Amino acid sequence: MDGFAWYRLRVVVPAEWKNSRSIRDVGCLMLELGAVDDADETWFNGVKVGATGSMPPDYSTAWNEPRVYRVPASVVAWGKENVVAVRVYDGKNDGGIYPGPVLLRAAEERDMLEASSEPARADGVFPVGENLKMMVKLKNKAAQDIGGTLECVWTTDVADKPSVLTCKTETVVVPAGRELSRAFSYRPTGPGFYPVSAVMKLAGNKEIRTRLVLGFDVERIEGPAAREPDFDAFWEARLKELAAVKPEYSVERRPDKSSSKVDTFLIGMKSYGGVRIRGWLTVPKGKGPWPGLVSVAGYGGTMWPATERENMVVMALNIRGHGNSIEDVNPGDGEYMYLGLTGNPADYIYVGAYLDCVRAVDFLSSRPEVDPGRIAIEGGSQGGGLSLATAALSPKVAACVADVPWLCDWPDFATTTTWALENFPKLLKDRKDLSHAKLLRILSYVDVMNLAGRIRCPVKVSMGLVDDVCPPRTIMSAYNRIRAPKTVHYYPCGGHEGGDATHWVIREKWLAEILRAGK
Repeated sequence: MDGFAWYRLRVVVPAEWKNSRSIRDVGCLMLELGAVDDADETWFNGVKVGATGSMPPDYSTAWNEPRVYRVPASVVAWGKENVVAVRVYDGKNDGGIYPGPVLLRAAEERDMLEASSEPARADGVFPVGENLKMMVKLKNKAAQDIGGTLECVWTTDVADKPSVLTCKTETVVVPAGRELSRAFSYRPTGPGFYPVSAVMKLAGNKEIRTRLVLGFDVERIEGPAAREPDFDAFWEARLKELAAVKPEYSVERRPDKSSSKVDTFLIGMKSYGGVRIRGWLTVPKGKGPWPGLVSVAGYGGTMWPATERENMVVMALNIRGHGNSIEDVNPGDGEYMYLGLTGNPADYIYVGAYLDCVRAVDFLSSRPEVDPGRIAIEGGSQGGGLSLATAALSPKVAACVADVPWLCDWPDFATTTTWALENFPKLLKDRKDLSHAKLLRILSYVDVMNLAGRIRCPVKVSMGLVDDVCPPRTIMSAYNRIRAPKTVHYYPCGGHEGGDATHWVIREKWLAEILRAGK
């Protein structure tokens, strides 16, 4: 269940720890929570010791970041009971403290040394003729010098046993209370994204590390040739089948979910295969017609009324198998992306999901409150892939925003993500009727990379260069095939959150301008 939760733990800290060398030298204990999905604020005896991600209304996720916080010795009740309190907010899907364990331990040398890295170019993407360059910074918060071996390794971007391209090692000493910087560079032999890790190896086999992924000549990245000869005919046939399904739109006013400036309606309709889907329509109070926006969720997510948007009509769509659209397709605890793998690509779940989005665009264009010439679609992760696919399949889409889009370049996704390397073999082991080649053939029909050339509206894409869920190579394989007006934003330190709040401001301004919202 999404929302807020409190976790509390009572722990007695041994009195003898107070006089330990660690406390004398460092002055703190270390609290390890593991990862927290999505955001947390953590207190020790009522004193806030850390926070990662951010809470609503400026919500941003940090679902996969390990939490390690310093607990000052001055707030510890030595030999007595102490209270650790963690406030957690989960925005979607699973949530909470995972996978553990939760530890309170003495501080070590590695805890007093911070490592960070930044690219020589602000966006982390370098043109032909330039070396990839990055700066490693080591900050020593201890009262004594810290020495060790700094190793910088450049590799390929495959997830399983990446090849080492070059490695440089040097001995460094970071003075007490000071910061030390070192520059590293590499000249790639071809276009792509290149991970670089800097590891500071300390005494006792301890280490700290920092990592970047830098792009080189990325506009020449080409995904594998995986487009079936009947690809266009396949989609024309599916669009005709969708058109043959009577939508049977239903509109139910919901005052309980409306606001002083926006009216909310529960929407129902029939989509591809006769599957019933639902969503939430929010309409600004005032004179229209307004721009329209279809907003779609990430994997397994649930869409709710977009009452915060007061300058456009928003259809917050729950595609089949998501949110309140599970009456006919309910994945339960199963893997959503495995639904419909019958061997016939027309049965695959994302064929229906894409066409659900097309139907939602059709619904918006039919509404008297909406200007049919000003309809956009937006989403992130799965929603980003859905948005690009819809822009490719519906000529009614006037603009598309796709943040950290998934569903792109399946052949490279299979080699650049740990998830695919771990889960595809399990699927094929359970499904003797499927092979890796057959699976990729089915996925090729819903590969955004193969649909991208059909897009005709302006597109704005964003990506996090250290995203290991939707790796940048897969996104660029699709982006480079878009022939319509397009812009891309790279966030070199961004993971699957991409540009987060920074990018939100950029894309909202772009949407308002291109849809002429408020005019």
